Amino acid sequence: MTLNCQLLCSLTLAISQLTEVQPTLDSASDAEPHAWTVETPYPDSTIVNARITGTATHAKKTSIAILQVACYSSPSRPMISLLTHTDKLRFNPNIYEGPDARSSGPLSLTTGTLPARTYRVNGYYSAEPTQQHGVLFKFTMPANRQELREWIANNTHGQLITMTLPSAIPGDSPLTAEFVLPQNSTGLHEIVKSCLNNRKNTPKKPS
Repeated sequence: MTLNCQLLCSLTLAISQLTEVQPTLDSASDAEPHAWTVETPYPDSTIVNARITGTATHAKKTSIAILQVACYSSPSRPMISLLTHTDKLRFNPNIYEGPDARSSGPLSLTTGTLPARTYRVNGYYSAEPTQQHGVLFKFTMPANRQELREWIANNTHGQLITMTLPSAIPGDSPLTAEFVLPQNSTGLHEIVKSCLNNRKNTPKKPS
């Protein structure tokens, strides 16, 4: 065997071994985030949100999905947003778009094995600089406070969040987005704690 042949055979074997051990990312759980990312959508924004990324699917098309949580003031209220490339997914969001659009859906949200909750949603096209994925459609909805408490609880870390939104087109498949709750929920807790604690305590009656 010539020297050139030996080198070529060794290189081929090395490439083959590397190919065999490369991991594949076929689901949201394979790319589990370590923690929530805390950021402001715009440089001068007074709103701070926490987000994680996942995967959205519709009619065999896939795209990035972003789950975003924010706590608004005056009045204090938590909000959940789902951002994704509806154009890439071939999902028509027209019935959900604009300030005058009626909240539609319902969007079904499930965390792990917990019962599903439903939300009425509407939205708009968004190009927030921090999202770094171009123009996405942003579905927004008021958050259920108990849902947020479950997301920051230790026993739900690593659980799968599944969001399902029906299409306005008869017979069309729904849009589905999946996320994995990070092991570290500190960032999310910092964002939502004021919304979770904004209710006044009811004075106890004297015994």
